[in-house]
Formats: sequence, C-alpha cells, structure tokens
Amino acid sequence: MMASAVECPALAMCCDAIDDASDRDDCDDTVDEEDEAACSTAQPTFCTDGGVVAHPCDDLNDCCDDLSGDEEDACEDVVDEEDDAMCQTALPTYCA
Repeated sequence: MMASAVECPALAMCCDAIDDASDRDDCDDTVDEEDEAACSTAQPTFCTDGGVVAHPCDDLNDCCDDLSGDEEDACEDVVDEEDDAMCQTALPTYCA
C-alpha cells in the first residue's frame, strides 16, 4: 500500500523508499493515522539512508550493556517497552 501524504508528506516519502515490506507496512500504518505528531516522532526511525529502517531500541540496548546499577536498569526499562520513539528519545541520555 502506498502511504498517504495528506498529513505526513515527508514520512510518506520515506515509507515509499523502505525496502523491507514489514517495516514499510509499519511506516504506512503511521502515515495512515494522519497524526502529524506521530509522523514527526516516527521520522528518525523510518527516514534513513538507503531505505533501511533504524531500530533505535537495538542501539539503545547496546548502550545499556555498558551501564551499571540503577542507570542500567532504567535504560533496560526503556528498551523493554519496545517503543522506537521512546528509545530514540533516550539515546542521548544513555549513549553519550
């Protein structure tokens, strides 16, 4: 399905360039919600070079491994949510 550009033109263009069908469907689903805030939040995940979707929770999980104690626990709590937008937001905090 081709993404609608009604509310999310930039994200819709990114969706069309994604190679992986499952990732493309996830991106299209976000566009189809027609929620401008959700589209903006999703852009760092879906708008990447070469049509490969970023998975910020994977990157954050790698950083959590380098932490210890309460900080590691808090980092892992974010990863456990499996919410790419939350992980993207937490990256600068835990991966500095």
